[in-house]
Amino acid sequence: MGALEKLAEQIGLALVEVMAESGYGPLGQLSAARVAERDVEIRFNRFDSPLVAVNQQITAVISKKKSPGLVLIGWSNLFSRSIGEVRSQMDGQANLVDTISDPNLLGVVESQEFGQIVAPERAPLYFSIAAPSDIQREVTSFASVVSGAISGWFDARSTLSELTELARRPLATPWDQDNPGADRLRSVVILQILNGREDDAAILMAWYLNRNSYRNRDSRERAAAFDVALAEIFPTYARARKSIN
Repeated sequence: MGALEKLAEQIGLALVEVMAESGYGPLGQLSAARVAERDVEIRFNRFDSPLVAVNQQITAVISKKKSPGLVLIGWSNLFSRSIGEVRSQMDGQANLVDTISDPNLLGVVESQEFGQIVAPERAPLYFSIAAPSDIQREVTSFASVVSGAISGWFDARSTLSELTELARRPLATPWDQDNPGADRLRSVVILQILNGREDDAAILMAWYLNRNSYRNRDSRERAAAFDVALAEIFPTYARARKSIN
């Protein structure tokens, strides 16, 4: 094992310890092999995610980048395997992309890099680890961000009503300040159906279909394809949609 691989392994072990104190457990095993050539990811699942069928997850990315040693980058994710299973039954027109290289991506409700939440003007947020002596300081800082700003981000997305409100809001990015997030909206519509709120799902989808503009990955035609696919999978949703047409 090379020096970088050993450093990455030590970082991973330290992360598991501090993240457990913050209420998160690791998903799977850390493999630090070839960290000099590619990023290493460790995913953590919150022990007590408040929403049924949705997990609050943290992804810690250990990366070589250009700095000496390694850097640690964090991502906060809302993930639902159930949503992914529903979307995997749909074609590319409904799913925004023609081919899916990783089916797990279909289950992502929303994902943000830590820096986009803590200080968007300085994103991404790096935790630099050049030597083993840096590990405890940096992973502790990482866990502090999780317990602070990231916890607040999750708290604002801890109920279906909050997610429904967010689904209607613009997902502001440098290239689009006006339109809702296409994946987030699709995920929330499915989540409403899975929670027995087909009427709310139908209302949200009707509102989306009546918009005049969409993000560049989306269109009224793609949104309509998603609507049709949902109606085929969920007869209760089809009845709800007919009732408001």
